[in-house]
Amino acid sequence: MESNTITNEEIVFAEDLLRFIDDSPSPFQVVENLKNFLIPAGFTHLKPEESWNIVSGGKYFTTRNDSAIIAFIAGTGDMATSGFKLIGAHTDSPGFRVKPLPEISVEGYVKLNVETYGDPILNTWLDRPLSLAGRVILRGASPFTPQARLFRSELPLLVIPNLAIHMNRKI
Repeated sequence: MESNTITNEEIVFAEDLLRFIDDSPSPFQVVENLKNFLIPAGFTHLKPEESWNIVSGGKYFTTRNDSAIIAFIAGTGDMATSGFKLIGAHTDSPGFRVKPLPEISVEGYVKLNVETYGDPILNTWLDRPLSLAGRVILRGASPFTPQARLFRSELPLLVIPNLAIHMNRKI
């Protein structure tokens, strides 16, 4: 008979997963947190613009736009006879993205110009405190060398107000 008891190892795994999710509010933070996990685990960062020297059994990862990461372990057998295994996941989730030139002033209020991303369930975002997280691009030494910084607000900064019920005849 199978036991329904949760082990300490399962609890620790679940807590670590929840901490990772909480520490990863945008694809940029996801990639940074995964890099900080992979490097101590012996993975080598491969840069797309450089030539790669893959060795049998080696652990590697590469990134794209700091918002996507691909990690793999090179097999030790002949690929033609042993094959290979590939596991994939994505780092993004539905939400809102701030547009360039985001400030809109209307009748004394400042609105943030955003676009929906990934078809979020809109009602779950309405009338609740929201914060911001992601990547901010700053002016660098030249126009060709901007600086990227990760940003995460710990405080709620925004609210997307719901339309008053008497103004929405569909409800």
